[in-house]
Amino acid sequence: MTRRLCAEEGLSVRSYDAAHAALIPQTPVEGDVAFYVDLARRLGGPIAEFGCGTGRVTWPLAEAGFEVVAVDLSAAMRKAAAVKAPDAQAAERVTFCSGDVAQPDLGRLFPLILVTFRTWQVLLTTVAQRASLTALREHLAPDGRLVIDLFDPRLDLLAPTRDSVNESCGTYALPSGTTVEIWNKRMSTNPLRQVIEERFIFIERDADGTEIRRETDRLALRWTYRQEMRHLVELCGLVVEAEYGDFKGAPPTYGREQVWVLRAASA
Repeated sequence: MTRRLCAEEGLSVRSYDAAHAALIPQTPVEGDVAFYVDLARRLGGPIAEFGCGTGRVTWPLAEAGFEVVAVDLSAAMRKAAAVKAPDAQAAERVTFCSGDVAQPDLGRLFPLILVTFRTWQVLLTTVAQRASLTALREHLAPDGRLVIDLFDPRLDLLAPTRDSVNESCGTYALPSGTTVEIWNKRMSTNPLRQVIEERFIFIERDADGTEIRRETDRLALRWTYRQEMRHLVELCGLVVEAEYGDFKGAPPTYGREQVWVLRAASA
């Protein structure tokens, strides 16, 4: 059975930390944690983080002294994050809760809201995107900031005619002593909807290389062009304060990252 990626306990969640520790360096996402911590030091807390996953961003923010409301739809990811608390003080600063970036409803205002690591791209229509941006804006404290991270679409990689073959994402060691191979296959690309659907195959092997289990998850993301994002932001009562091509302050660059720092238009 094919499940939504990381939605349930399984190999996608168990291998998440090892895979991302290997895959993020040398990409435009590198440095995102330091970027968020620096911004938090300027704006203060509490901080809302949507798409907290296993706490890759959450715990450094808590260790830096900030209260964090860490939001993720996946109970399995929240559970994996909670057990990684670096110490009791950091643990006291973090509240994990179920929530959807499509319809955020946290009942309070935040000086800083983060939608990390392309979480916002799970919204597959402009209607859903506008509803999300409007609701996120309503959670901003006066003079608060909203940061959204997207990939900048490379059209050569998103062409519907591109070969759809299994591509290796690497093999990663787990604390249990087993390894997990991860394979990715493009299932469909729809340029009209700007949606790409992929399948991820996880294969766990023991020390002898014998396959123990195999799981398949799916992921659908919508890509958004920079000018399109600017229009969406304006329609939803937000203003672009800064726009980068990575987390080290590079200018907007085709095919790298879209890092948006937004504020309410009335702020």
